[in-house]
Amino acid sequence: MLVPNNSVTDTASGFPNSKIGIVAFSTLISQLSLSELDSNRIMNFIDSLHQGQFTALYDGMLFGIGMLANPNLDIEGKAIVTFTDGTDNYSIVPSDSVTAQLKRYNIKSYTIGLRGKGNLDETMLRDLSVSGAYEFANSPKGLQNIFNKFSNSVSDVYNITYTRNRQAITTDRKIRFEISTKKKE
Repeated sequence: MLVPNNSVTDTASGFPNSKIGIVAFSTLISQLSLSELDSNRIMNFIDSLHQGQFTALYDGMLFGIGMLANPNLDIEGKAIVTFTDGTDNYSIVPSDSVTAQLKRYNIKSYTIGLRGKGNLDETMLRDLSVSGAYEFANSPKGLQNIFNKFSNSVSDVYNITYTRNRQAITTDRKIRFEISTKKKE
């Protein structure tokens, strides 16, 4: 999950003002708490994961929601991005508990499914995409395009182009741009 934060700028990732937390779910649930973006720490966590026999998708999502619902967490634009290649077959809580908590804490949910060889419950992933979106990929290569699309939805991205006229410039000229934004309602 990727969540904007107003106090930190991470220039290396290209996502200014962001924090990230990871919840891995299979038979067991493990977490990397919300923190500043640190690619080494994130990669070490991911490399340490082992696939279990079962999938506790709903329990994992509730764990992530709990990280974002922390009242001491001062961030805007909370979002959770869930990747899965199958259906839930191990959670204690039902899917409607997940959707209720997403709505309660105003957290956008984006779900990405990988069809692969296993089962994929498209209806379930659509239902879990509260105030967000869902998509499915047929191969791991297709996941990158979907993730890029969703990451642009989670963060505000602006492209600004300045085109000057063709008049010759004979002396140095300073140009200053001021950009101001209003908080989204």
